[in-house]
Amino acid sequence: MVVRIGRLADVRNGASRQRASRLGKRISWLISLTYSLDGLRAALLRGASLADRSKLISVLAVSAVVLLPASLYLLSATLRHARMRGTLSFY
Repeated sequence: MVVRIGRLADVRNGASRQRASRLGKRISWLISLTYSLDGLRAALLRGASLADRSKLISVLAVSAVVLLPASLYLLSATLRHARMRGTLSFY
């Protein structure tokens, strides 16, 4: 009886799991790790050349250009805030 109830719950939740899976795939394309792993898979498993992976490389370059200055700004702002509050023991 418990197995049967569990299976019914799985059938009912199947559509919501599929929606969550599609949403997860869309969000993953916003993360640069996805592009780097796809590039590694293409190079190691399919033997893709640099020309074949040019789209992935260009997306990674753009993300680096955007994320590096943003991370440096956030780090300096955080350190400045910590110094003003006196929460750093020695820096």
